[in-house]
Amino acid sequence: MFTSFFSRLQDKKTAVVLRLCLLGVVNSLLFSTLLLLINNGMQVYEASRRQLSLLGLLFFTLAVISYWCRRQFQLSMIRITNQLLLDYEAGLLKKVIQVDYESFSRMEPATIYTAINDIKVIAQLPRFFVDIVNNGIIIVVSLIYLFTISTSAALILILLIAALGWFYSIKNANLSNAFKQTRDLDDTYYQYLEDLIQGFRQIKLDPAKSHILYHDYLYRNRQRMREMEGEASVLYMNNELTGNFLLLAILGIIVFVFGYFIPFSGAGITSFVVTILYLMGPVSMLISSLPFTTRIHVSFQRQKTFLANVPVAADLLAGDPADHQPADVPARLTMENVSYSYPSRSDEVPPFSTGPLNIHLDTGEVIFITGSNGSGKSTFLLLLTGLLRPQTGSLYVDDKKVQKDTLNDYKQHFAVVFVDNFIFSENYSRIDLDSVDPSTRAVIDLLNLDPAKIRDRTQRSHLSKGQQKRLALIYALLEQKPILVLDEWAAEQDPHFRAFFYHQIIPALKESGKTVIAVTHDDKYFSVADRLIHFDKGQLVEAGITQKLEVPHEA
Repeated sequence: MFTSFFSRLQDKKTAVVLRLCLLGVVNSLLFSTLLLLINNGMQVYEASRRQLSLLGLLFFTLAVISYWCRRQFQLSMIRITNQLLLDYEAGLLKKVIQVDYESFSRMEPATIYTAINDIKVIAQLPRFFVDIVNNGIIIVVSLIYLFTISTSAALILILLIAALGWFYSIKNANLSNAFKQTRDLDDTYYQYLEDLIQGFRQIKLDPAKSHILYHDYLYRNRQRMREMEGEASVLYMNNELTGNFLLLAILGIIVFVFGYFIPFSGAGITSFVVTILYLMGPVSMLISSLPFTTRIHVSFQRQKTFLANVPVAADLLAGDPADHQPADVPARLTMENVSYSYPSRSDEVPPFSTGPLNIHLDTGEVIFITGSNGSGKSTFLLLLTGLLRPQTGSLYVDDKKVQKDTLNDYKQHFAVVFVDNFIFSENYSRIDLDSVDPSTRAVIDLLNLDPAKIRDRTQRSHLSKGQQKRLALIYALLEQKPILVLDEWAAEQDPHFRAFFYHQIIPALKESGKTVIAVTHDDKYFSVADRLIHFDKGQLVEAGITQKLEVPHEA
């Protein structure tokens, strides 16, 4: 846990880290010195006014210095803590955004949300760690001072504090399991929330479903969370109360019992008691911090597990967005002996496989893809667009094989409207609607969508499903990619606009130079396509319009 913290600190400027450590140590020593001056002042209060004045002058001078050191230390801690929070959270988001589609599809969204929450706990580690060091220094200096008053009493006090710490560590073990269970409950809670938000229409249609979702899942999850956090809070409260009263008991033993075994002067017992009263705060802080140590440890372990399941990817976020502009128009794309099998989820059910696929796509073609549900159409599109990497076979751009280091350039050929396409809340492509070429603009005008609804996200909530698909197509066209992939785009359109799409928009796209690949079941419009490709049980069959292609590349 602390190793990861220090590795992060090493990324900062050495001077900043050294300054922080130095200020922390100096501040702790100054506080301890102020305690010693107060004790000495009490001893000479009536004996020497001159010595008391000198001690007072030194006390206030050191108090001012201590104030300045503590303020500088706190400012540095704020900066470093906030920077570490940014580093951890940005690092996690960077890994997620760079992960390949195949790995991401196996991740649960809820685990990402809870991983971000874990980061907020981890970000408190710097302050927690430094507080431990500072309080540790105060305790050490105070114990050294107690040894100057009475060695035997100081040794007994150390043994009592060690016994108290051991007692706390035993009690703290019960909290670890509670913290782990609360994190697991958060995972499922976010899943239920996603069901509520994404499936709100279905929920509102069925009162029984609403009742079950709320009472049996959302409320029961939160109720269990309340029980777990309540149990953890009671354990924490018991530990804290027990610790505080045990410290008070130690103080009582020193005042009322030590005198029978260890000789003390009046001034000596006063200094001893004052020092112990001062020690109660740091000792209590160290002991009561054990539950937070457990919480941080659980968050670290969950972060470690989460990041271990996110494969390391090449840095796609370096450079300028201009580095990822649409690629040049290829003359031909080819899939040669491409096959893919999904991971098996059951020993009894064989995994779905597709391929080997052999096909080429020429610039300017209109290709319709057909097939029943589960026949392999979507897998073909994922392979073609580079979202899934072929397990066997290769992709070619013209005659150049697509390699791992050129895969991202290959993806730049495609703009895709998926069957469940998501409309983003912001214009992440930063494309101006008024800056597109005239041929693309002409196609956008054919889609007959109010420009205000294209530009203003507050207008989009009122769009019908068919209008949302039109908006998604407009965004895809604005990317000005050479190949347009449409997955059952016309399914949500009314009959009139569906006919308009096939007879007007697709020819306009073809005329503008686009290669159009569309998954469709509208057999009455098949004649619009240059080629018709049918999928059956993961196998590709070209039928009706062209003959099956023999790919010229060698395996």
